[in-house]
Amino acid sequence: MRNRPIYKIGAIVLSIVLIACGSGSTTDDADKINVLATTPMLGDFVNQIGGENINLTILMPPEADPHTYDPSPQDATKIADADIVFYVGLKYEPSALIKLVENTSNTDSVLVEVGEAVNPIEFSEEGHDDHDEEGHDDHDEHSEIIVPQSTPETLQIIKHELSEKVELHFTTEVATEIHIHGYDIDFMVYPDQENILTIELSIAGEFEIEDHDSGVEFARLVVSP
Repeated sequence: MRNRPIYKIGAIVLSIVLIACGSGSTTDDADKINVLATTPMLGDFVNQIGGENINLTILMPPEADPHTYDPSPQDATKIADADIVFYVGLKYEPSALIKLVENTSNTDSVLVEVGEAVNPIEFSEEGHDDHDEEGHDDHDEHSEIIVPQSTPETLQIIKHELSEKVELHFTTEVATEIHIHGYDIDFMVYPDQENILTIELSIAGEFEIEDHDSGVEFARLVVSP
């Protein structure tokens, strides 16, 4: 694998804005920046910034599962033609796709890993405050969950009621991604930091909480009606 620089999203977004402003409202494809985003979500973000000043290519179709996406030879060509490549990282895309991005992109292209610049915990704080202001403090619950490195002997059962707003506090010794079935939530957890996931429990039932990479179920969220 080539030793490629990986840039933070803030500097790259600024560069796109400056280039876009400098290029005016041209519609000449030869003057546009070739930008590739691995997922439709990233593509929407980049398109809002670059607009008509970029040629945007989105690698995955909307119906694709980003965790299991199998890159094709045509994808390698699209990556090689890009001036800037945006991808999530943090194990969101499969390792085969990340290797393809790092090995196929041309030597002058810029690689932007977005995941490390996103802190999902900040979004939960505002929602938590709003909930308190509405006088529903008794619905704010939290549960402690340990993320094991191997199959646990005893499954951790987390019980809450429907319509509750809960905080799941994850403790882990290694950085990994967890997945909550039913709610279709993916969440990165890291050692030596608070890993707090806030969920509005809108679906009743039993939902597996598993390590995304190993597929090991280590906890189960039970939501009673």
